[in-house]
Amino acid sequence: MADLSKTTTLVNGDVFDPQVVSDMINAKVKKKAVMTGYVTVDNTLEGVAGSTVTVPKWGYIGEAVDLKEGETIDSTKMAYTTSQYGIKKIGKGVTLTDEAQLSGFGNPLGTATSQIAMSISEKLDNDRVNVLYESKNICDKTSSAITYESIVDGVDVFGEEEDSKKVILIHSKQKTQLRKDANFIANDKIASELLVTGAIGRIAGCDVVVSNKVQKFDSWYKLDEKGTVTVDNSNLAEIQKSLPYAKIGNKVTKVETPTYFNPIIKLDNTAETEDDMSAVTYFLKRGNLAEHERQIGVGDNIVCTAYGMPALTNEAKVVVLRTKATK
Repeated sequence: MADLSKTTTLVNGDVFDPQVVSDMINAKVKKKAVMTGYVTVDNTLEGVAGSTVTVPKWGYIGEAVDLKEGETIDSTKMAYTTSQYGIKKIGKGVTLTDEAQLSGFGNPLGTATSQIAMSISEKLDNDRVNVLYESKNICDKTSSAITYESIVDGVDVFGEEEDSKKVILIHSKQKTQLRKDANFIANDKIASELLVTGAIGRIAGCDVVVSNKVQKFDSWYKLDEKGTVTVDNSNLAEIQKSLPYAKIGNKVTKVETPTYFNPIIKLDNTAETEDDMSAVTYFLKRGNLAEHERQIGVGDNIVCTAYGMPALTNEAKVVVLRTKATK
């Protein structure tokens, strides 16, 4: 009888390198994410205890004042508010059955990492786009579909003295409307290095990026001191879908016009506040970690998890332009 103790069985786990797979997933996540390039990653939480991030939002101290000779300068107290964000865990896993690995077709491990990367990228992107809608800088232009004029009005909410680099996210169903606008400049007419990655062109000083993560509501709510609806525990969750910063006691009005919510993101720091934070920061607790487990007689499980949380860290750099959704 053969000595089974000396028999070697090769399974996927024998050649599975978690670090290699993690690197593969990280690279694919970065490539697939729409918000890559518009988000600052803060990794100061790696290896640090705690699961909540408190983000300070500083107010401007105001313009300098004229002084007479020998006059004492009054110090201005820097005012700020804070928002708390809880670090959360995201993850996805797949099972590579023995049959799939033995079939000889395709690249099971490569397909698994691609599927996981796509799943995690989708989740990260959705979370990062969603925090943009926490900005209270709103420009309502729901009388018509998106146009050069409406984007100009949205950009002007920033109140800039000098134009800075900006991106506007539009839904794919808005693309035709915008590309037919006489003021739209297609990307083939602009040097590629002057546009953000993935931009289809530029209009009103904004690079245009298409993403179906842009929110669309058939009916939505807006803050209104004369509103007929008062936010309470019974309607808070529903109202916060389109008005995330709504609080109990607020007066709101329900709008029945189908509308796209197009975020305009300011990418540059202004000259007078060079050290200010980016619009969105992703607080990274731990990056993507791939792990492997062998299910005897079944297959191999690959799971990838990550810990972090995106936060709106500079509300002044985000304007939400609301435009009419047409059929």
